[in-house]
Amino acid sequence: MPGAENEWFVGVFGQEISNITGAAPETGFPGAEFGPAFKRRDLMDYPKEPVGTLPAKMVWIFERIDTKAKVAIRYDLSKIKPSATPERKELGAKVAQGLANAEEVKGWQAYWNARVKFVFDNADTLPGLFTVEKLR
Repeated sequence: MPGAENEWFVGVFGQEISNITGAAPETGFPGAEFGPAFKRRDLMDYPKEPVGTLPAKMVWIFERIDTKAKVAIRYDLSKIKPSATPERKELGAKVAQGLANAEEVKGWQAYWNARVKFVFDNADTLPGLFTVEKLR
């Protein structure tokens, strides 16, 4: 992973990646009696300490366990609409701290859901939103 679990949104993305791929950090399914084909533990590697890389510069590396083929994925958050403004970031912090009123919470949820919808609607058509590079 491009950062520590508690750095920026790395852990949140890690949860989604785990849901999609089955890979997990040290807390994952060990395989047990089902054998190594079902082992999910230790397939996600997080640095123990924050690395300080800003989200716009993060690179997510995925490696197949069978062929060792790798890809690097970059995700350009600046392309997502509606844009993340300083005011929206402040409101998000207010919502997260439980200090927002009902109208502010509703507005934040609408904004956030619009961003998620934008990603789903444009993930494979907007140049540069996701960039995939095959590694050796």
